[in-house]
Amino acid sequence: MSSRAHPTTPAAPTWAGHPFVYAIAWMVAKSHDYGEPLEEGYYGNLTSEQERALKDVWAMLLDIWSQNVERSDELARLGGPQKAHTGQELADASHKKSGAGKPKEAANESGFRFVTTAVEKYGGRYLAYMFWRTVMMDPPDHFVLRFLRARNFHINEAVDMLIGALMFRLDISLEDILLQGEYGFRNERGFLDQFRRGISYIQGSTDKNELPIYFIHVGRHYTHEQNMDALQKFIVLSMENSRLLCSPPVEKIIILFDLRGFGLKNADWQAMSFILKCMEAYYPESIRRIYIHSAPWIFKGIWSAIQPLLNEDVHAKIKFSSSAKDLTDYIPMSRIPVDMGGTMDWTWQYAEPEEGENDIHKDTQTRDAVQKEWDELQQRFLDATQQWIRGDGDAHARQVLVKQLRLKYYQIAPYVRARNVYQRKGIVRDDFRVHWDYPQKDSSMLTQDVNEAHCATQLVAWLREHRHDTLESSVGGSRTPCASCVATQVESRPAAAAAGDERAAPEQRQRSPGAHAQDGTEQDATDTPDEDDEGDDDSEGDDDSEGDDDAAVHAQDFDMDDEECTMWQDAEEFSETDVSPEFATVKVSRRRSMQSDAELHADMERAREAIQLFLNSQVREAEELCVDGADHRLYLSAGTSLINSVKCLMTFEPDDMQMAIKTCKHTMRVARVLRGKRRKLSKIMPGKSQPPLPATLLEQHAELVYSESLLCKSIVGIVYAGDTIGLIREAMSLRKAYQYFRTLLRAIELADEARDTAHSHGETPHAPVDQDLRSGVYFGMGGCMLVLSLLEPRLLKFMEGVGFEADRSKALEFFERAGGWSRAHHEPGLSAAQEGLRRPLCDLAILVYHLSVPTMMPVPDVDVRLAEHVLSWNRGRFPHGISYLFFSSMLYACQALPDKAVHSFRLAIDAQNEYRQFHHLVFWRLALTYLSTCDYAQAYECFDLLSHEFHWSQCVYQYAKAAVLFEQSSEHHMQAESIMRTVPGLVRKMAGRHMPFEHFVVRKAEKFVNPPPFGLPAMEFAYLWHCLAQTPVYLLVEEHLERIDHVLRHLSQYESPAAFPGGAQAFYSQHCLAHFLRGVALRYAAFPKKYTVVQPPRHEHLPVAQMASDAAHALHTVCADGQHLDAVDRYLVYFAHYELGKLYIAQGEFAKARCEFELIQSRKPLVPQDSPIPLKSGKASYLLSHMCQMRANFAMSSLPRHAPPPPHRPPHGPPKSTSSRHPGEASRPASSSATARTPVPTTHYNDIPETLTRASADRRRDVGRRARQSRLLS
Repeated sequence: MSSRAHPTTPAAPTWAGHPFVYAIAWMVAKSHDYGEPLEEGYYGNLTSEQERALKDVWAMLLDIWSQNVERSDELARLGGPQKAHTGQELADASHKKSGAGKPKEAANESGFRFVTTAVEKYGGRYLAYMFWRTVMMDPPDHFVLRFLRARNFHINEAVDMLIGALMFRLDISLEDILLQGEYGFRNERGFLDQFRRGISYIQGSTDKNELPIYFIHVGRHYTHEQNMDALQKFIVLSMENSRLLCSPPVEKIIILFDLRGFGLKNADWQAMSFILKCMEAYYPESIRRIYIHSAPWIFKGIWSAIQPLLNEDVHAKIKFSSSAKDLTDYIPMSRIPVDMGGTMDWTWQYAEPEEGENDIHKDTQTRDAVQKEWDELQQRFLDATQQWIRGDGDAHARQVLVKQLRLKYYQIAPYVRARNVYQRKGIVRDDFRVHWDYPQKDSSMLTQDVNEAHCATQLVAWLREHRHDTLESSVGGSRTPCASCVATQVESRPAAAAAGDERAAPEQRQRSPGAHAQDGTEQDATDTPDEDDEGDDDSEGDDDSEGDDDAAVHAQDFDMDDEECTMWQDAEEFSETDVSPEFATVKVSRRRSMQSDAELHADMERAREAIQLFLNSQVREAEELCVDGADHRLYLSAGTSLINSVKCLMTFEPDDMQMAIKTCKHTMRVARVLRGKRRKLSKIMPGKSQPPLPATLLEQHAELVYSESLLCKSIVGIVYAGDTIGLIREAMSLRKAYQYFRTLLRAIELADEARDTAHSHGETPHAPVDQDLRSGVYFGMGGCMLVLSLLEPRLLKFMEGVGFEADRSKALEFFERAGGWSRAHHEPGLSAAQEGLRRPLCDLAILVYHLSVPTMMPVPDVDVRLAEHVLSWNRGRFPHGISYLFFSSMLYACQALPDKAVHSFRLAIDAQNEYRQFHHLVFWRLALTYLSTCDYAQAYECFDLLSHEFHWSQCVYQYAKAAVLFEQSSEHHMQAESIMRTVPGLVRKMAGRHMPFEHFVVRKAEKFVNPPPFGLPAMEFAYLWHCLAQTPVYLLVEEHLERIDHVLRHLSQYESPAAFPGGAQAFYSQHCLAHFLRGVALRYAAFPKKYTVVQPPRHEHLPVAQMASDAAHALHTVCADGQHLDAVDRYLVYFAHYELGKLYIAQGEFAKARCEFELIQSRKPLVPQDSPIPLKSGKASYLLSHMCQMRANFAMSSLPRHAPPPPHRPPHGPPKSTSSRHPGEASRPASSSATARTPVPTTHYNDIPETLTRASADRRRDVGRRARQSRLLS
C-alpha cells in the first residue's frame, strides 16, 4: 500500500466560508514533492507579500541574535544556558501568559513581549543556538512560516512568538530531555507508565500529506498517578518524536482523543493546560485535525470550561466524532483499531528501553566533529539568507543547503537524542525512513512507507543526481549509523530508482505484536514465590493486602452515619499503577536475598547514611544510595520504603503516597522470604527457659522490617484516604502490625531479663540486643500505639481480641526511649554514635505529635518544651534539614508568634530546591499562618502558587483563593465568584474516594453561585484548619473580632431575615457563621492555648469574664438559630456545641463540657434534617461530621475521670448574655496604662489532668441516655 495520493483539485468544502479557518477551500496549482496541492502560506506557494514578510522575519532574527552576546558568553563560561534558570521554568510553562490565545485579528501590537526578556536572560547567541536545535531536520523557512501563519503574517508578533518558543525550549532544557529520552527518565515516577499503559502513541500516517496519527486514550490516564514534571517531559518528548514521523512541507499531525471510559478521575486540568499552551504557543501550526471521539455526557461540562481557553485556529480544527466513519475524512478505516470500529487488528505494545542502547553518546569525538560540520552548514545557510534578503542571492543554492542541513541533522541525531520507542520497534529506520504495518482483521497486512522523498538515502541520491556535495566524505557522512544505512541502500541500486525500490525492500527488524508480552508476565509474577523459597508458605496469612475483606465484612457494624454510608458505597478500588521504580517489580527469591551478618550490617550502615542524608535535605543522594540492590537486599529496600514513607507524609503528593505504598509492599515481599520458617517468634522462643532471640540476625531484622513496612503502608494508606473509610480499610493491617511488634518487644524484654539474670548469677550473658533492632521495635510500637490512640472509640472494636494498648503516653515513651530523652534534661541520653538506625525517625515522631498533630486535632498531652529540646538538638545535627526548619516554624506558630513562624517558613523554602514537592507542606502552613493574621494578600499568593505547582487538592486551593479574595475587599468579589465557579470541576478522588474536605468546599462553592454582599469565608476556612488557635490575642481583638462585628452590624440593618439578598436562609447562614466565629475568637482571646505567648492589645486590659460570657452567648445563638440552616451550613450547630464544651473546660465547668461533647458523640440530630430522603442510619447528617466527632472524642478524653452530673438545661434558646452591648459589637477591652504591647506569660484557665482514659462500656452506653435528656430531636 503506497502513501501516494493522485493530484486532484478538491471541491470547496461546505465550511470554507468560516471566518476563523485558513483559506484551504481552494488550492493553487502548485504542488509539493508528492504531487499534492500546496496551501497558500506554505513554502512553494507564497504570495509576494508573504515572501516579503518571510524575509523581514529573517532580517529581524539575524539582528536579535547579534544582541547581548556578552550574556551568552557569560553563561557559556558558567556552564551553559541552564545557569540562567530560576527553577520555575517547567512548572510555569503551563500557566504563564504567552499571548498565544489571542485572536489573530487583534494581534496588531508593535511591541515585543518575549524578545526583550529572552535576550536579557540568554543573550542572542543562545537564542540562535536553540533555533537550530529546534529546527532540527526541518527546512528553516518551513519552521519560520509556522509562526507567520499562526500570526496571520503579522511580522512583529510572529517574531515575538518565535522567540518565546525558543525561550521555552531553553527554559525546559529541551536538549537534555532529548538526550535523556525514555531510558534516561526510566526512574522518574510515572514517566514510562505513559508508554506502558498505552495512554498515547502514534500508529500510522494519513495517505494525504503523510500526517502521523496520534492516539490519546484519555480513559487510561489518571491524574494522580504521575508527577506533573514527568508528564510535561513526556508531552514535550512525544511532540518531538512526532516530528521525526512527519514529511515536509506539511509537518502536521492528526490527534485523536479517545474518550471511551472517560470520567472525572481522568480529567487532568494541568496536563490539558500544558498541552494547549504547547499547541498554541510553542508548537504552532502542528495540528491538522483534532478528533474528540466518543465523548460521554460528563464531558459536556468540561468542554464548556475548555472552549474559552482555545484560540480560534485550534478551535476550528476540532471535530467531535461518535463512530469510525466520522474519522475517515483523514484516517482510513484500515488505520482505525477494531475496538473503535475500524479494521486494524492491532494493539499497542511498548518496547522497553534497553541498557546500552544510547552508548553512542559516549563517542564525543565523532559527535563534536559532526557538530562542527553542522555549524558550518548553518553559517553558510545564514550567509545565503542574507544575500537572499538583499535580493542578490542564489535561491537554488540556498535550497541545496536546506537538504544538506536535513541530511546533517540525520547524521548527528543519534549523538544528541536518545533512541525512542519508534526506533526500537523498527518503525523509524537509521536513514529516517518511516515504515508502518497495519494488520487487518481479515488477517491481511497493509504497509506504508513515509518520508521516502526526504529520508537520508533519498537526500544523498538527490544531491548526487544534481551534482552537489553528498557530504559522504565528511565525518557525519562516513562514520555514523545514518551513513552506514545510506551506503547499504544506495549501493544496492541506482540512485535514480532509490525512492521507488525502497518501498519494495523487505521489512527489517520486524517485531511480533506479542514480543513484549513477557514483560507483563514478569511483572505479574513479582508476588509469586520462587521455587527455592522453601518454607515461604504463610499459614498466618501474611499477605500485604490483608484486611480489605475483613474491613468489608465489618463495615456494616461500624455504626456509620448517612454521609459515611454514602462514602463507603461510592468508594472505588483505585487502580495502582507502576509509579514505583524498576526494583519494585522484580521477582523476589529467598536464595537471592540471603545475606551474611557482615553484609547485613553493611547494608544497615548504608540505610542509616541514606536516612541522615534525607533528613539533611539531600533527597536525591539518599535515594540513589539505596536504590542499587533494593530489589533483593533487605535494608536497602527498607531504606527506600522508610524514606518514601516519610517523604510522602511531608509532601502529601498522591504520587509520593502511591510510591511509598508500592515500596513498602516490595519491602514486605523481601522480608517475607527471609523470615523464619515458623512465622511466630513465640514458636521460636516458647518460654523464658530458652535463650532470647535464638533466630539468626537476618531473621530478626526480617521480622522487624516486615512489621515496620506493614505499619508504614497502613499509616500512608490512612493519610492517603483521608477519611473514616480509609481507617476501616487499614484497621486490619494496623492490628497485624501491632501484633508483630508486640511479640518482638516481648522478645527483647526476655533477652534483657535473661542478660540481667546471667549477670546476677555471675554467668556469661548473651550478646545484648543491638540498638538497630531495639530502636526499630520502639519506633514500631510507638507508631502503632500512637495511631491506635488517635482512632475513634467505635473503630477500636476492630482491634478487640488483640490486647492492644491505645495509650499515647506509652507511645511517646517508646519514641523518647529510642533517643534517651527525658523531660528533666535538655540533651538526650543517647548520642548519635550510640543510637539505633531508627532513632532519627523516633525524634521526628516526637516533633510530629507535639507540633503538627495539635494543628489537626486537639490532643491534650502536648509538651512543647520537650519538642523544643528535641528540635534544637536535631537542628544542630541536620542544619539544612527542611523538616526541622518546618518544625521550627510550627513551634513559633503554636506559640502564636506568626512573624517568627513566617520567617522560619521562608528559611525552610530556601533550604532546598531540588525536590520542590517538599515545599507543598511549607507553603500550605505558610498560607494558614497568613490567614491567622488576616494577611489575605499574602495568603492568596501562597494558595495561588499551590494551585499551580502542587497536586494534593486543586479543589481546596481554588476555594481558598476565592475565599481570601472575597474577604479581602469588595473590589475582588467578582473575581472571587469567578474562581469559585471552577471549584466543583476540580474535585477528584484519592484512593478511590472523595476527600471529606473537598466535599465540603464543593458544597460551599455551589452555594456561592449567588454570593452574599459580605461574608467571612476565609475566616471560616481558617477556623477549620486551626488557624485561630495560633492567632495572637491582639489580632483576635483588633482584626478578627472587628471583621466579625462589621458583618453583624450589616446584618442588623435588615428589617427581617427575608429582606436579606437570597432570602432568610442566606441570612441565617451569615448570621450563624458570624456568631460562631465570634464565639470562637472570644474564647481564644479569653483563654489562650497552653504555651501561647500572650500579646494583648495596646493600652487595653482584657475583661476575661465578660469575653467568656459573650462567647457563650454567641455560641448559644448558633445553637438556637441552627434550625434555619440548610444542609451545607448545618455543621455550625455541632461545632458550636464542641466550642461550648471547650469554653466550659477553660472555665473549669467539666460537667457542662461533658454534656456538650456527649451531644455530639450521640450522633443524633440536634436540628431538623431537611433532606428530602429519609435518614437511613438515624444519625445526624452534616458536613465534616468525622472532624467534629474526632474533636469531641479528644476533648472528652481530656476531662477528669470523675465530675459532677451535668446541670439541666432548657430545651431551647441560649442563656442571656451578661453584656448589655448589641450582639454585633465586640467585647472591647478596657483601657490600660501600658504604653507598648509586650509578651506576657499565659494565664492558663485550662490546667486539667493530662491522663488519657478510655470510657468503659457502661460509660459509652450512658452517652445515649444523657443525650436524650438534653435537647435532641427525634
